Amino acid sequence: MRQRPPTTEKFDVVDSLLGNNSKIETSAEPLDEQEQEAIIQEFEILAIQQHRTWRSVFGAGTVAAGLFFLYAAWRQKVEPYGVRYTGELRSVTGASTVTAVLALQGVSLLLAAAGLLVNLPPKAGAGQREAAGCLPFAVRQRLALWSGVLGAAGAGVYWAAALVRMVQLHGAQYGKRWELSWLPAGPLAACLVCCYVASSLYGTEREIQRLRSYRYRYKKL
Repeated sequence: MRQRPPTTEKFDVVDSLLGNNSKIETSAEPLDEQEQEAIIQEFEILAIQQHRTWRSVFGAGTVAAGLFFLYAAWRQKVEPYGVRYTGELRSVTGASTVTAVLALQGVSLLLAAAGLLVNLPPKAGAGQREAAGCLPFAVRQRLALWSGVLGAAGAGVYWAAALVRMVQLHGAQYGKRWELSWLPAGPLAACLVCCYVASSLYGTEREIQRLRSYRYRYKKL
């Protein structure tokens, strides 16, 4: 028979899932096995809802950003420097290179979005016990997320170097184009946010797994 864990440690995990404003009275009668399982399943269902909400919201936003950068790459291909945010950097960039970098940023954003949206859990409901289990991110999802970060970082270095060259070539008064800092920073920030969302959700899953490991044998009379 498994030893019952310290009560305070067990409920610390529950409190961390519920938030700092919720405290469970530790002097209550112990829960039997069915009650423990019911509580854990409630937490699992809440975790599924968090997965669906946050992954859908941030994934959809990142998809939209990725499509924008792919459109910008296509626009640069058919009409080089036809828009302001690339035209102002014409003197320090090459047309084909700008097209490739914009396409890389678009693909990186779509990879990060895929890391969130692939294997999105179904809605948890009655009779869907499999939907209420812990859903760790697969290796391919983590690979997609970090590939997006690396691609966006590489493109960001190119744009940052172009902005610096503008200052070196035209001077601080006429060469500053800091309003274009979203070109290097935007996609990288979006990919990092996707990684943060995935990490936060994974942390919740680990807390639920930890809570499940603290179950103890007890039967009410």
